[in-house]
Amino acid sequence: MSETEHSALPWRIGQQPSEIVDVNGCYVTDCEWRNDELTVDANAALIVRAVNAHKGLVRLAEDVMDSFRGSRIAEDARLALAAAKMGE
Repeated sequence: MSETEHSALPWRIGQQPSEIVDVNGCYVTDCEWRNDELTVDANAALIVRAVNAHKGLVRLAEDVMDSFRGSRIAEDARLALAAAKMGE
């Protein structure tokens, strides 16, 4: 079974503060939920930051697990990595 790839990274805010587009300017989604405008814009900005940081944070957690094997920090990294990879 082939896995569908997400839109190209990095993502950014589009023409509207609630709109998210990919690196090519293609529409990804918008955050027009039933919240006030400031919350909608903040949600979109958070999604963009989280998506763009995900790959680097996963690599960092893997490196921490390798470098600090058997320690509390390695266990914290393992838990964070498991949460980040949930749904993959």
